[in-house]
Amino acid sequence: MATLSTIQNKILEKENLLISVKARLLYPHIGGYTSRPYDPETGTLEPPRPTEIKALWRWWARSLLSGAYGGTKDYKFLDKEIGEFLGRTEETPQTSLFHLSVTATNYSDLKQQFSTYYNYLKRKYLNNERDLQNLIKVFFTRKHNITRLFLVSLGAQREQKISEVAVIDKYNNLHITIDLLLTFPFTQQRYPLNMLRFALWSFFVSLILGSVGYGSRRGLGSIIVQEIKENPDLLKYYPELGTDLAKLKEIIATLNNGDREKIEKKLDELVNQAYEVAKGFKENFKEDLSHIVNTTSFPEVPSVIPNGDFFKMEVYLCSDPSIALQCISKSTLKNEWLNTLKNELLNVDEASETQPIYRSQLHTWILGLPRSSKGKGYYLDRSKRDPGRRVSAIQFKLWQNKNKTFVIVYGFLSKDWKIDKLNHFAGSKETRVSREDIVYADGQRFKPQNNNELFLSKAFEAAWSFISKILNKCCSGGKNGRTEH
Repeated sequence: MATLSTIQNKILEKENLLISVKARLLYPHIGGYTSRPYDPETGTLEPPRPTEIKALWRWWARSLLSGAYGGTKDYKFLDKEIGEFLGRTEETPQTSLFHLSVTATNYSDLKQQFSTYYNYLKRKYLNNERDLQNLIKVFFTRKHNITRLFLVSLGAQREQKISEVAVIDKYNNLHITIDLLLTFPFTQQRYPLNMLRFALWSFFVSLILGSVGYGSRRGLGSIIVQEIKENPDLLKYYPELGTDLAKLKEIIATLNNGDREKIEKKLDELVNQAYEVAKGFKENFKEDLSHIVNTTSFPEVPSVIPNGDFFKMEVYLCSDPSIALQCISKSTLKNEWLNTLKNELLNVDEASETQPIYRSQLHTWILGLPRSSKGKGYYLDRSKRDPGRRVSAIQFKLWQNKNKTFVIVYGFLSKDWKIDKLNHFAGSKETRVSREDIVYADGQRFKPQNNNELFLSKAFEAAWSFISKILNKCCSGGKNGRTEH
């Protein structure tokens, strides 16, 4: 028998529900304090949390709003504006006007399958160190470089190693429902239309281009949006949202049925429309923007500015999610960049002179910091105490439809890199990264010119050239990539 509170909650949910989204998560590596989805000590397999979706949404909303301001604003300013509808705790606290509820619809079945597989591996390998090492060795070979994201600590306990193998083998297709709820019932019409439009578009950009959990910027935890359902009463109070919802449904339908070219076109439409909506939301703040004459200056922070030099996106066709994750991981490794260059230089005329190429001239730091180990790699100071922390300028997302898998690659160019303090250490050799040549995947090189923005641009272009070449070759042996067959 339903209690009064249960009935009240259902009524409240009906009045507050904005939209409901059905989605899948590919390889969600989400966890608690151990940063793992499975805790061997408690036997707990964790589903995703609403706070992770909210953080992803906030990040993309900020990047879109930054683009609307022409990239001229810093984090503090943007976070304050985003806090107007997603909430904030700093300075003047602001309650979030939106809340999320996340339900894992196939969680019980997936948990049972995972537990059965984990216990099987545990019985077979836990008490035999040699067999366990052989399992890990075979797993490394079979899954190739994906395991660089999983078996991050070879000194971990045996149960942890076994659970890592189980996670990537069995915990790879979680079905979820995400409900977007309003703090106040929309019947009260307390939400400005521009705010609701920006909330909707930034929310779906975050889901379509984003991932959640550990390794999310390398394709793990990719969110595959399958269906949108709005509250039937929503359009009675905000009929203007009908056009936005119809367009979003059209985009998602194409993403779930189209080929690589159609998907790339619809993603461009998604970003362009979200950018225009962000500019409309920006007008709520009535700030004098006459100083923003164009969007050709380097953005302060990562900014979605379509059709320019500071935001780039491409789509690659791959054979399946597992292969795609391997290809993504390969494309970010300095050794793979070196191998790509060696193959490229084999085709160079022997009579032509080629300059020697050093590892320090392959600027993988643009793919995120920290990127160092045991005194080698990149550090922000000469004492090697600060390896730095900065997300990759180039990120990856998996998308899957009708048995086809796609790798979405997108990147942001912005000023917030401390390249004047960043050093590369290789043995006893130490160099400031901004004084090193930048080598591209075709062997071309750029020499530093004491211009940080130009240097950042070239490092970004070079990284993109390697990633593109490696993904094209790796995805189904080069048969797919950016070319349909």
